[in-house]
Amino acid sequence: MEMEDYYHQWGDNLLSGYKGAKKMHIDRALIVGMGGSGIVGHIARDIVNTLDLEIEIEVENTPHIPRWRAMCKTLILISHSGNTLETLEAADRLSEEAVETVAISTGGKLLETARDKGWIGIKVDPAPLPRLGLPQMLGALLKTLGVDENMVREASQQLSGEMRGIRSKADELADWLDSRNEVYVAYPLHLSSLGLRMWQMMAENAKRGVYLAPYPEASHNIIEAMMKNREGRGIYLVSTGDKYGEALKRIATGEGIDLYKADIDPSTNIIGGVLKTIATQDLATIHYARKKGVDPAATPYIDRFKELIREWRG
Repeated sequence: MEMEDYYHQWGDNLLSGYKGAKKMHIDRALIVGMGGSGIVGHIARDIVNTLDLEIEIEVENTPHIPRWRAMCKTLILISHSGNTLETLEAADRLSEEAVETVAISTGGKLLETARDKGWIGIKVDPAPLPRLGLPQMLGALLKTLGVDENMVREASQQLSGEMRGIRSKADELADWLDSRNEVYVAYPLHLSSLGLRMWQMMAENAKRGVYLAPYPEASHNIIEAMMKNREGRGIYLVSTGDKYGEALKRIATGEGIDLYKADIDPSTNIIGGVLKTIATQDLATIHYARKKGVDPAATPYIDRFKELIREWRG
């Protein structure tokens, strides 16, 4: 199956992940994961905060977390394979301090450990590549955090029904990326996961780095770098129609900067809006990679890094 084709399953995968999880009553959570799995925690935090649910969420993408950070919290460990060494190392360090521990994975050592230690283990369906398994893992996490099922069902239907339009927008964005020598990804801080995911997928799929510019903070300093050396430069602006994004747009266009504005669809709920934006970005990076003759699926250096860590850990 081509990577692009798997996105047609994202709506169903979101719902299947939700159905397979356990709804919990959590006040404070520490979510730990790496790479394409770790971004799921950032997305869930943005959604929960936007919905104004009374849950305090911290997200970490490292095993180097002080033990006190897990105290009085539910520890949620996310790993598509269940064998991510950094996540397993964090589990070893933190699980004894947490109120309870939840493991979300397709299997592997993480779910084995969950079974042996009496943690809550949530098994999700595997994806062809870990980064493609985002919706089922997000669905499981959203249910764990107590997000309403009706919102998830609505988002699932929106994703399934609008994939053709999403792919068309992705083609347009891929063409825009192809015309830019340098790209800044500007995103609102309250939806930082959208910028982080674009940064990840440009690197992993297209093997190209981009600059991150979270606003409004970026507008107080990074904006000066964005507006200099304009030739061949573009700003990919993820916008919710807020005044900060609109101000950044006005300055950029006034200075002759080529700007691509990606608005979150106001007709969707926040889950659907975020996932539609992410699917568009993801597909654009895949299409852009193919334009450049790059294999978006291959990650030889990530694989080598994991091999070295495994060798050194013993």
